[in-house]
Amino acid sequence: MKKGKLCAGAGEFRGGLGVRRVYTINHDGQKVSVNLGRHQFSPFGLNGGQEGSHNYLIIHKQDGMKVGPIGVPANYELQKGDQIELVTATGGGYGNPKERNIDAIESDLLNEYISLEMAHKHYRYKNA
Repeated sequence: MKKGKLCAGAGEFRGGLGVRRVYTINHDGQKVSVNLGRHQFSPFGLNGGQEGSHNYLIIHKQDGMKVGPIGVPANYELQKGDQIELVTATGGGYGNPKERNIDAIESDLLNEYISLEMAHKHYRYKNA
């Protein structure tokens, strides 16, 4: 399964980071029920900040089938080897992204919170 980046909302103050967890099912006949808020609408940005990303769940079946992304599965039956990928929302940014401190951008790059492409696109980062 490919690991993707979670995109926090760009802003002078970047939105909070989400998390991704993958759970593997160890026994046949297990069920999952989830009710994720913010699964249809992303957290909004404020004062010129950009929106974050939404919550979602993807079920990766052992046979290669993928269900989702979804936000409210109820009593979905799982079998041994299936995987549940849970991704939580990222926060919206606050303020104009072009005004983000260069040290904060470089720290985000170093910690892999944002990609170099995102730094150039959203923050007008010129280095490297």
